[in-house]
Amino acid sequence: TSGVICLSLYNRQFRNIIHYKWALYIILTLIFAIPELISLYLQFDLHPEKIVFNTTHVSGIRWFLWDSQFGRFFNTGPIASTNPMPYHWLFFVHTFLWAFLPWWPVFFYRLGTIAINTLKRRQRIEAADVFLFSSFLITFILFSATSFQVDHYTNIIFPFACIMSANTINNLTPNSTSSRWLANTQSILSIIFVLIVLIANYLLFSGIVFVIVSIIALLLLSYIITGLYRHKIFEQIVIAPCLSIIFVFIMAMCLNGIGYSKYDAGYNIANYLNAQQAQKIIAYKLDSMPLKNAEFHSQSREYYYRNNLTNKLTGKWYIITPIENTQQVLLQNATAKVVYQISGCEFGTYLAHLGNLPGLESQLTKYAIIKIDN
Repeated sequence: TSGVICLSLYNRQFRNIIHYKWALYIILTLIFAIPELISLYLQFDLHPEKIVFNTTHVSGIRWFLWDSQFGRFFNTGPIASTNPMPYHWLFFVHTFLWAFLPWWPVFFYRLGTIAINTLKRRQRIEAADVFLFSSFLITFILFSATSFQVDHYTNIIFPFACIMSANTINNLTPNSTSSRWLANTQSILSIIFVLIVLIANYLLFSGIVFVIVSIIALLLLSYIITGLYRHKIFEQIVIAPCLSIIFVFIMAMCLNGIGYSKYDAGYNIANYLNAQQAQKIIAYKLDSMPLKNAEFHSQSREYYYRNNLTNKLTGKWYIITPIENTQQVLLQNATAKVVYQISGCEFGTYLAHLGNLPGLESQLTKYAIIKIDN
């Protein structure tokens, strides 16, 4: 919508902004949303006794129409952010820079070219660029102004940047100064990717994994450096960055699956409970997102989140809780006993301590699994 409005303003086609099609668009949107609104009404509004966001009388319709959108923007909804505002203003800047790798140099090159052609050469901006960049920029600004931000919000702006970047690569003239500059920039970026993988490989892995990663990294490094001397523009701008970023992604997956697995408390708790064939599980005072993996990997038929244990539990139950709540649970239930303890942390905490894994021990949160058999 923002792209259409900006393009209409740029072309002085003001009638496109005030048009009956916009009213029809709004009406059709409301009509197609009716099944969703009915479902939310039946699931939540008709059942005010349900506990949602740790409270009752939660309206599903209000959440859908207001809290999930404007409530997050103004940080007034049930899900609120506690990050300081200075961090928020720049959140999507660094998120876009790492998430759009290895193409943001091409994207910024395109923006620079548009600026030079417009300001110095007095050329008119192409309609496609007006639409794409205004859609990108306005959405980016709106996201940055919100108080509730998560990195996957940037998914909606990637297509605009991708189309502009692809068009730039397609229109490059071989062996021109700009092509050489962009090719060298992408090659250097690719080399940095591979070097980062080599460093991580040296710090974290050993044995056959270390050998395989090292061989692949050295072969890829040789290919990229050779491309610099052969002046293969397409290879330098497209193929080498693609191969290097894929290599980084595979390394990151290995890091998550091999390195982080022993610190993933939710995953390890689920493995233990599955081995015990636990069918009734309560996550007690457990708000940590990594512990959601326990439910995701669990084979239990009954998995509940509770902030109190006032009701009498009958049968065999397993309670997952931070270690500091253990004594309270044991006092409330005569048959309760601790059967498993584990420590873990979030993936971001693990990444921050890759160079100092012994120092990670002080950042771990301890959890206990308590078995109740009445």
